Amino acid sequence: MTDIDLNDRIRELTDVIAQLSEENRNLMQIIATQKWDSSDIEKDWVEEELKRLQKENKLLVVDNNSLRYSRDMFQHRNAELTKSLNSLTKKLKKQ
Repeated sequence: MTDIDLNDRIRELTDVIAQLSEENRNLMQIIATQKWDSSDIEKDWVEEELKRLQKENKLLVVDNNSLRYSRDMFQHRNAELTKSLNSLTKKLKKQ
């Protein structure tokens, strides 16, 4: 297998693991709500609330990752500009 084939296979397996983890979480929630001694209305509400919170959590994770990426990019750019400023300041002082 080439590196490209291995990378593709790793991506495929990573996707499968993510899907299985999601399915496992869903099944655990179903089991938890079914064991809970409550009315069907309460169980339905809890299931819907859990689904809503999962969606919200996914969005927050994406937002957080995006913000982290932006922060890292700006910090890197700031470091570059600081180096340039220091270099130009040294050149100016020599003149």
